[in-house]
Amino acid sequence: INLDFADVRTIMSGMGTAMMGTGEATGEKRAVIAAEEAISNPLLDDISLRGAKGLLVSITGSRDLKLYEVDEAATRVRQEVDGEANIIVGATFDDTLGDRIRDGRLAPGEQLPPEAALMSQHGVSRTVVREALSKLQAAGQVRTRHGVGTFVVGPGDAVPFRVAPEQMATLQDVIAVLELRIGLETEAAALAAQRRNEGNLNVMREALAELESAVSQGSDAIAADLRLHLEIARATQNPHFAELMTTLGAGMIPRARLEAAAQPAAMTPQRREYLLRVNAEHQSIVEAIARQDGEAARAAMRMHLANSRERRRRAGQQIMAAG
Repeated sequence: INLDFADVRTIMSGMGTAMMGTGEATGEKRAVIAAEEAISNPLLDDISLRGAKGLLVSITGSRDLKLYEVDEAATRVRQEVDGEANIIVGATFDDTLGDRIRDGRLAPGEQLPPEAALMSQHGVSRTVVREALSKLQAAGQVRTRHGVGTFVVGPGDAVPFRVAPEQMATLQDVIAVLELRIGLETEAAALAAQRRNEGNLNVMREALAELESAVSQGSDAIAADLRLHLEIARATQNPHFAELMTTLGAGMIPRARLEAAAQPAAMTPQRREYLLRVNAEHQSIVEAIARQDGEAARAAMRMHLANSRERRRRAGQQIMAAG
């Protein structure tokens, strides 16, 4: 979800003084910590964000940046500003940013330090170290030999599944990911209807309210859209659904990538109608999950994603016709 100059123009139009804050963090709760650092950054002087009428939130992370981390950072910043503020969130990847535990200077075959040494070097708990090692093992980057230690695996030895940004560069790429999501999320919606709890429903409803509010204010809420779909995956109570969803990356919401080429950034009547239609589809999914109707939830999710796929195809045809 990349920000561009159209977003800057939208936020700055008719505004006064602009201020900037930055933050950076690694390890556990890195997204929230970085957001809090940006909020309290010296570049902001003593000025509070609460009076801001517009806000650009740009989040950059390594390839393991998760959707929930984007949402956590955006939510933390959102807590500091007025509810009527126009907020645009963007996220991108930077291969030079990686958690220190995955430092590229470690050569294939080299043994990692013991857990105690890693805890001391990075100032984290044993639980954090073990979780990081588990993720590296799942990604095929390290291999543990019981009784011996953990060793770095060569980059060609294992290729974990993920959808890289360059694999979302064309219309056909986006449609391919939507087809994958149809297979994954339709079943997730059915399971969510059977297993969801009140906490899951509250998050879904909050995301719906944010989406509706954004349209009424003439803006879009991509982060809320991401949060809704990820919470449906979490509501399955099967962690593999949420984990697989996060591998799709922040670009899984297709309008964040393609519609900038097909439509102006301003909220036109056509765009408003489109977003209202998308929100109605979201509402149908959540209502079916709330009443624990698995078949209806499966059908509503399939319709939503199939409609999204067709909208992408039509948008591509319009771009080709205009060109």
